[in-house]
Amino acid sequence: MATWLTLLLLASLVAYASNRFSLQSVSLALIGTLAVLYAFLPGTPAPTQAFTGFASEALVAIVGLMVLGRVLIMTGAMSPVSLLLSGALEHYPKAAFAAVLLGGFAMSGFLNDTPVVLLLIPLLVGAAERAGSNAARMLLPMNYAVILGGMMTAIGTSTNLLVSALSGSAGGPRFGFFDFYLIALGPAAVGLVYLIAIAPRILGDREQAQGDSGNERYLASERVHADGSLVGQTLHAIGNRIGRGASIRHLLRDGRVVPRLPTLALRPGDLLVLAGNARALHDARDALGLPEREPSLAADASGKAEAAKESRIVRRCIVSADSPVVGSSVRASSIESRFDVAVRGLSEAVSSAHTNDPNDIRFMPIGAGDSLLIEGSEDAIANACRWLSLVAVGEPLRRRAGREATIALIVFALVIVLAISKLVPIAVAAVLGVLACVVAGIADWEEIESAVEWRIVLIVASSIALGDALVSSGAMSVVAARLAEWTASWPLTATIAAVITATGLLTNFVSNNAAAAIMTPLGLQLATQLGAQPEAFVLGVLFGANLCFLTPMAYQTNLLVMAAGEYRFSDYVKVGLPLFALMVPLLALALGYGFT
Repeated sequence: MATWLTLLLLASLVAYASNRFSLQSVSLALIGTLAVLYAFLPGTPAPTQAFTGFASEALVAIVGLMVLGRVLIMTGAMSPVSLLLSGALEHYPKAAFAAVLLGGFAMSGFLNDTPVVLLLIPLLVGAAERAGSNAARMLLPMNYAVILGGMMTAIGTSTNLLVSALSGSAGGPRFGFFDFYLIALGPAAVGLVYLIAIAPRILGDREQAQGDSGNERYLASERVHADGSLVGQTLHAIGNRIGRGASIRHLLRDGRVVPRLPTLALRPGDLLVLAGNARALHDARDALGLPEREPSLAADASGKAEAAKESRIVRRCIVSADSPVVGSSVRASSIESRFDVAVRGLSEAVSSAHTNDPNDIRFMPIGAGDSLLIEGSEDAIANACRWLSLVAVGEPLRRRAGREATIALIVFALVIVLAISKLVPIAVAAVLGVLACVVAGIADWEEIESAVEWRIVLIVASSIALGDALVSSGAMSVVAARLAEWTASWPLTATIAAVITATGLLTNFVSNNAAAAIMTPLGLQLATQLGAQPEAFVLGVLFGANLCFLTPMAYQTNLLVMAAGEYRFSDYVKVGLPLFALMVPLLALALGYGFT
């Protein structure tokens, strides 16, 4: 069994790290393979044991807290904080930037990291635009501050809950809400100082090189209508009208790309594909006299079309990893018709290799971290962002407020009080909180379903199944014995640092939950072999699994800020590597001091 598990573990790591397969597919394949091994190998648990992760208390807590975090965002409960900080950033940029990082750090101990980052991205980008600067100096440090804050409590991230559950099921310690807060506080405080004082300076060279934060390029598809002014105009004339900021990327006629000859005249039904940044595309539409909306979407049954037109805005919206439009397209997901908006542009970098019509943005596949230029009323865009998990960059959009926001805050506060006081388990408190939201009418089941990120569900369930298999097979005992022989002469702090480093490197190239599933049993067995307190090694795994600083794919919030700040891979290395190197020894010293 141990041999088969080793092969399965290596195959899973390669699949997770390759990015050739979705995390959901790898996780489901892992669960299915474990069930097959249990069915045919002698001396193994029943095949149904592979599915016990779906009934785990940790998974129930993760899903419940995921829903509650989304309810807080959808009801606008956090909007007053956003508006307050937005004003402070405009007038006191340095002090307010520090306050934003501290606020994000504090909030992420109680909320999942993703809603906190979703809340802060528009705030920072909007403040930077008003100040005429680049938000790139602030977004990545903010993201890392939120990740550090999520490391501090038992519910800060799904990984924290998973490590605690895996440890408890293997006979190790379980952790309450604030059990390790003081241990992590000192190292995290040093990390925050680095993020506030040094990280923006590291990103400063990048800002000077790139300049305006609005330079992200988009593709836009514009149809030539029979009654429009473009019919009969040549491509040369069109090019002169749109100026240098935008360019004609393709011309499609009857579904096929035709040569862009300067003398070619446009016909009804032709599709122009333009490329440029948001401002250039907006100016090109004005220069060509294109309508505010496609004719098929312009009808307004209430007779208020002119009023709606006056209030229409264009916002850049980033697609989060849990958005239902990921893997779909503008046309297939019916974004425009469902929310009364028009998609005016899609990130130029979007791959179109697997579409039948790769040059029409409405048929291009949308991925996590892609940007959409959405035109509509402020309320319509806010509604689309709410239902589709999009991040509107710039000034915070209006959200539902008043009674619903107040109830959401009260419910969430009660859930936290119940979890901290240990009157009920965290999972029970989270489920009661979701039920309270439904009874109070501030969340319906469609909203709850959209809030559940099934990718996380499958990863957590498969991680629990893999962790249980590694413990029951004895595979980790063998590995731990070898490691104990190797590190027997090391100081305890050095061994803990090795565990943190190994987990941290794994979490930057595979799922952090998968890294936790592998390293938690190993940490427990290593503590047993060395005769050390298991809390130090389990927390070493927990802390290491949160050090997602080195790559953009290490954590979903890394991808969100990558799109908003237009970062390169190297930016994560430049800022994240010093932070990683700083946190490992500080956390190891804190754990060594706390458990000796």
